[in-house]
Amino acid sequence: MTTATSAGREPAAIALTPILSARYREEDLARIRAAAPTARLLNVSLEGLSDGPLDDVEVLLRGPMPSATFERLLARCPQLRWVHSATAGVERVLTAMPLNAASSSPTRAASSVSPSPSTP
Repeated sequence: MTTATSAGREPAAIALTPILSARYREEDLARIRAAAPTARLLNVSLEGLSDGPLDDVEVLLRGPMPSATFERLLARCPQLRWVHSATAGVERVLTAMPLNAASSSPTRAASSVSPSPSTP
């Protein structure tokens, strides 16, 4: 996992929403910390409540959440550059509200959601 932003540096902060209504496992958090050791990690609830300020969040690792909550979260993250969705497809990440930076990138975790198809 690499977390360099489009500026080629580590993000100042990474926001984490629950994935499948669960907290992140310690080994997952360790991998995130190893990839971005200087980034501040914040937890964000399914309701959009955070355990710290979101003004410097550049990366959002996002599980399923209502569109209205996601839009409120976007408004509170003016430095957001990358939204990574843990759900299959990015259509749930699409919103009428534009991301704040021209370089913002939604991505998804297809390989972590379902196994790769086998070839005969």
